[in-house]
Amino acid sequence: MMLTHHKNGSLVIVKPLERRLDADSSRYFKEKMAEFINQGEAQILLNLSEVQFIDSSGLGALLSLLRQLGEQGNLMLCGIAENVMNLFRLTRLNRVFQIYPDEAQALAAVTS
Repeated sequence: MMLTHHKNGSLVIVKPLERRLDADSSRYFKEKMAEFINQGEAQILLNLSEVQFIDSSGLGALLSLLRQLGEQGNLMLCGIAENVMNLFRLTRLNRVFQIYPDEAQALAAVTS
């Protein structure tokens, strides 16, 4: 799985460039995200605008990241496609994660 990332202040913004976050890619994704956390990154914005499909493995990877960050960190999501957002609503994970329509609105919420 290809990921891009950049910093905006204390926030690291990560964007998966693959269309799927599933059993094939979730392990690598989780490992790469854990590297950010292990490097001390505690504020992460995950831009999912390229992701069109997430399965239970992908959801598990996201939840694992949330647990790794614990109380000292923050994992926010943005750019979620409508079909993926339906999955978040169905599993009620839209109540667990801070979700923003796009990166600009997430950044505005963080800096205000």
